[in-house]
Amino acid sequence: MLKIDINLVWTVINVIVLYLLLKKFLFKPFSNMLASRKKLIQDDFDAAAADKSSAKEIKAQYEAELKNVQIEREKIISEAKKQADQVYQERLAQAEKDAKELAERTRHQLEEERKQTERELQDAVADLAMKAAKKALESGKPLSEGRYGTLR
Repeated sequence: MLKIDINLVWTVINVIVLYLLLKKFLFKPFSNMLASRKKLIQDDFDAAAADKSSAKEIKAQYEAELKNVQIEREKIISEAKKQADQVYQERLAQAEKDAKELAERTRHQLEEERKQTERELQDAVADLAMKAAKKALESGKPLSEGRYGTLR
């Protein structure tokens, strides 16, 4: 059978005392330190999750804003194209009108110059005829006999 000896009792008492001392001075502070580290790590994970969620919200806002900006850009470009087309059509119409007016003025000016030239030519022919008649009268030859034949 097992003999209980005084040394065994003192050894058991020493082990119990050592266990209680280690528990009080080593295990509790170590457990507290581990718990605080665990809490600190968990807080960091929670903060990271909150930051990630906030970043997703901000990203969604930026994407929505970017989409709105693109829609606005397309609207502005479309409006600018419409205005440019309108200005183009107005200028084209004005250029056509100016070209027609210039052509009409040129035609009218050419008609006036043609009439003026005809009048000058008629005056020159009449003047030549008068000079020829005067010369013929002065020369004394009959008017029916001329250089080009008879007058009708």
